[in-house]
Amino acid sequence: MIGHLYRYPHPHDPTRFIYVGQGPRRDSEHRSGKEGFGKRFKKLFPADALPQPIREQVEVRDQLELNELETAWMFQYHTWCGYDGGMNLTFPGSADYKRLGMLGGSIGGRASGKKNAENGHMSSLGRVHGGRYAHVLVEYRTIEHQSQAGKLGGQKHVASGHIQSLGRKSSAPGGPLAKARHERWHVKRDIISDICSFCKS
Repeated sequence: MIGHLYRYPHPHDPTRFIYVGQGPRRDSEHRSGKEGFGKRFKKLFPADALPQPIREQVEVRDQLELNELETAWMFQYHTWCGYDGGMNLTFPGSADYKRLGMLGGSIGGRASGKKNAENGHMSSLGRVHGGRYAHVLVEYRTIEHQSQAGKLGGQKHVASGHIQSLGRKSSAPGGPLAKARHERWHVKRDIISDICSFCKS
């Protein structure tokens, strides 16, 4: 499977990165500034245009491996919210990441809240969120709350050793990160390196 990863440089320093993501056509969504990363960028940098992303295609086994590679990028390029200036709030594939997608807009949030209230799911949400109702959940998911959730999730992944295993797996000689680097630095530039295992094979 071919996956698509991208990263956005800092608007004032092209050597730093602020956000990574996946998907071939997400730029227009981010550039609209209506939700998620694009909205946060506009708030933090109101006078700046969103820089063009750097895109890479990677060959992966499945969606899980693509999620793992995106997570590795968050730490490689320091875009996770635990780093200074990092704007990735959650990890791909995590429950909070999916929930943010569902609660992206107030209309969608209220519609899903109504459905949850009807099927009884709202009672469990009420216990978790201090008795707040569905129409308040969108406002409750502030940047501060999302940042805290991302940090807690990150601490959990670090404590379990999951992040370290991702680093070992993705940067291993035959891993997806090594393959992506080979694509970028050798294949796309028609270069054959004596020390690259992919060039030799």
